[in-house]
Amino acid sequence: MKMCETLHVRHIAHGDLQHENIIVDEKGKLTLVDYDSVYMPIMGEQDDIVIGKPDYQHPQRKNNKIASERLDYFSELVIYLSIRAMAEDLTLIDKYKVEDSESLLFTKEDFDDWENAPIVNEIKTLGHDFQDLLDILADYISHQDINELEPFTQILFVKNAEFVASATKIVKEKQTVKISWDVKDSTKAILSTDPGYKERLREASNFTYEAKLKETTTFYLTIVKDGFTLQKSITIQVFEESKIIFKADKLFVFPQIPILLSWKVKHAKQVWLNDEHVRLNDKKTVKQNKATTYILKVEDEFGIKEERIFIEMLPVPQVKSLFVPTPEITNNLSLAIRQPRYNVNIKIPQIKVMNVELDMPQIPSLQDSGIMVDLSLPELKKTGLLKEIRSLFSYYYNKIKHV
Repeated sequence: MKMCETLHVRHIAHGDLQHENIIVDEKGKLTLVDYDSVYMPIMGEQDDIVIGKPDYQHPQRKNNKIASERLDYFSELVIYLSIRAMAEDLTLIDKYKVEDSESLLFTKEDFDDWENAPIVNEIKTLGHDFQDLLDILADYISHQDINELEPFTQILFVKNAEFVASATKIVKEKQTVKISWDVKDSTKAILSTDPGYKERLREASNFTYEAKLKETTTFYLTIVKDGFTLQKSITIQVFEESKIIFKADKLFVFPQIPILLSWKVKHAKQVWLNDEHVRLNDKKTVKQNKATTYILKVEDEFGIKEERIFIEMLPVPQVKSLFVPTPEITNNLSLAIRQPRYNVNIKIPQIKVMNVELDMPQIPSLQDSGIMVDLSLPELKKTGLLKEIRSLFSYYYNKIKHV
């Protein structure tokens, strides 16, 4: 792994990493040989003409045209994972005849049929660390271009470096976001808001940084270890919280009296009035026969919130009887009180009547029964009966005269 990291820092690729091109001396020092496929930035663009041994190479290496520092990434992991697995379980050396083989534990056939490769299932049983390495190798194989690969050393290191945020969406200038990190075995870790880490917010191996933000911001954690640099990032999105104004022109009504609902909503994605999609700013006239709650739901970047308005239904006045002091009448007069289910006709003869009592059945409401008392007859005006009824009805007159 140290050898791989040294190559990465210098952007160098050997181009044909395999067992015959790595010499191990008595002290364990590694030396690479056979440089006809080597890549260095100073050499400029060059064709990738060496395919290498298939048991060490990515299945798409044969389709690569231009050499780059990424040539070794697949081979590095194949060799590293094989060495680690054999060190963990020595029986694998004999089982897969490594000593006399042109490969280590993996072959081209394993890469072509990864899900059914026997060695994959054996290595899975060795522990969690091996599963991580197998996952990276499986991800490598899924790529159709080797230039999309990243060094497994960096993937492992970044994976093990904790870098989290308390939220990825916050309310502008109101909500505090906490960004925490814990990097083990690193020279230093730098938190900044630019990938070049010029604007340094904090430098520490572990810390929790708190801030209120005015705009969407990406935070970068730059990790420097053994001369090479790794970087992780977290983007915190900043939004305005939705604001709702929801009104009704009246909160107490009689049946079927129009009610005007109006609303204004800011910073929302969509709005519903009693589960019906409506515009952000609008109004609506409604009528009701019973007490009703109107619910305005608003969805913003933080979820759904709602405002409620409760409209109470007033009881309709009930008229049980009518007492009318009657003046002296010289002519026959007919007074009719009409409503859908009842017709009461009173004939008044040519006699003096002191009082006339009109008993009316109890009804549930003016709306349901539709009582109509005609107070505009010329005869009522002539007799003065209209004036008397006005004075007796006092409270209800203003309501009845419009029915």
